[in-house]
Amino acid sequence: MAYLKQFWKEEEGAELIQFALVIAIVAVLAIAIQGVVTAAENKVNEAKDLIDGINIGGGTGGGGGGGGVTP
Repeated sequence: MAYLKQFWKEEEGAELIQFALVIAIVAVLAIAIQGVVTAAENKVNEAKDLIDGINIGGGTGGGGGGGGVTP
């Protein structure tokens, strides 16, 4: 325990602890950013799937009148 107290008081020990804290904070931020990016990617994919499901060309399955462009 005395070793830890001496390590804490020394300047090099304090610098090492600060460096470790900075690395830990960066790691937490990276994980949080990854979660936000994944959530945004999921929302974009949902919107893409919704847009892909829209039938704009008229195609099949209709009761006539509407949507289709005939040359």
